Amino acid sequence: MAASASLRLRPVSRPGGPTSDSIPARLSNGEFVVNAAVNDDISLNGSFTFNESKNSTNDLQINRVPEQLAQASLDYHPMNSMFGFTAALNYVGEVHDTLGGGIGRKEYGNYVVVDLSGRVFLDNDRHHRFDIGVRNL
Repeated sequence: MAASASLRLRPVSRPGGPTSDSIPARLSNGEFVVNAAVNDDISLNGSFTFNESKNSTNDLQINRVPEQLAQASLDYHPMNSMFGFTAALNYVGEVHDTLGGGIGRKEYGNYVVVDLSGRVFLDNDRHHRFDIGVRNL
């Protein structure tokens, strides 16, 4: 696992307010999403997915498809400031792969990585922003 950095400049324009982007979620069994505003400046987000993707020939989890994925994040977005910050924990559950050469099926996964990002809005209406982030720490 290697750390990576990203730098993005993009316009932000979507319906909703500071805690809602008004986009309907399409969830399946075993999935949930929670968004909560702590106050006007801080929001918490969480999601979990249980993915039971089985191979039809042997009833084993499909190679390289995690059985569980989860994310928890905290976003600091004061409306009277041009700056914001996000910290996220990302969990990847059990993952399997079948290795050749007689090695067989190998389990890996069960790890957590951290994403950190900051942003500065370029206009008072918050339509344009500059993001910088470090992912997979």
